[in-house]
Amino acid sequence: MAEPTPTPAAAPARRRLDLSDPGTARAVARRAGLALTPRLGQHLLVDRAMLGSLVEALDPGPDDEVLEIGPGIGTLTVELADRARRVVAVELDEAAVRACAIWAWPLAIWSPGTSRTPSPGR
Repeated sequence: MAEPTPTPAAAPARRRLDLSDPGTARAVARRAGLALTPRLGQHLLVDRAMLGSLVEALDPGPDDEVLEIGPGIGTLTVELADRARRVVAVELDEAAVRACAIWAWPLAIWSPGTSRTPSPGR
């Protein structure tokens, strides 16, 4: 009788980053080289209650497609992607696109000159 072929162990699941945590948000932005300019309206969404209120107000469903303009590091994007069928984010800042790639959810990130889906480890 032949020995059963061992099944490779599944890769450990990556723990989801809490992008609403100020320290995590700063670390992701810093790792991606994202320098925010508050006078241009660039801020990190780090208020969990506000994030919940936004998602509740938007109320995306499993059949919805969402277009997000200026996702930054993707704090709201992550929450929308959990609920909507598809999220397309449009971002002008390449560093913000790199920041979204850190958490690597499969969604379309569009920036001038590129259209790609972030992959892990970029």
